Amino acid sequence: MGQGKLDAPTVDSVALTKREVRSKATRDALLHAARQVLRKRGYANATVAEIAKKARRAHGTFYLYFPNKESVYAVLLDQMWDDLKAQGRSIWQADEPVQSIIATIRRFIESYEENLDLWELAEDMSATNPQFRRLRTEHHELLARKIRNGIEGSRSKGDLADLDTEVLGNVLASMLEAACRVNFQEGPRRDVDVLTTHLATIWVRALGYVPSGSLAAVPSVLAVS
Repeated sequence: MGQGKLDAPTVDSVALTKREVRSKATRDALLHAARQVLRKRGYANATVAEIAKKARRAHGTFYLYFPNKESVYAVLLDQMWDDLKAQGRSIWQADEPVQSIIATIRRFIESYEENLDLWELAEDMSATNPQFRRLRTEHHELLARKIRNGIEGSRSKGDLADLDTEVLGNVLASMLEAACRVNFQEGPRRDVDVLTTHLATIWVRALGYVPSGSLAAVPSVLAVS
């Protein structure tokens, strides 16, 4: 065979690719069905049989992809948090700390509202289930670390005195999570813009990006499109 030529794909490699495509389609269908069942019946009442039926797959097919009901919902939680983490990396800009805070808070709140069923699952199950508790803890630590890194990246523009940024990141992450939980699960529910503005105002003032006495400047600085 001369140089520069590529070998044609074999029948086996083409077949493998098709199998992989079908396998991914089946897995995605099961995940989508699991989400639908969760929204309709809740985690406690969701069953593998119903998920498989909703996905139009055989009952036994489910176990080729997930060992149990718990694992399929753990994957859904991981996917949600991975998406949020990826968006957070692109949002926080060191040279625009105030706008970064607003964007970070707003995106988190919007994601919480969009995925309320999964957040309720995470909150409820983390109290009793070790796997869900581990996932919940890992996500909180990632959020706190992202906030801490953002603060440290723009630290010269704020006044943090002798505060420990690791502790500060954990406190602000806890504040954001708790505010969303109360707003969307317990009530009364506030508009996303209202909640974003109030949380961002607290963060911006606490971090020294806007002087505490400059009350009139805060609304214009925190304007949210």
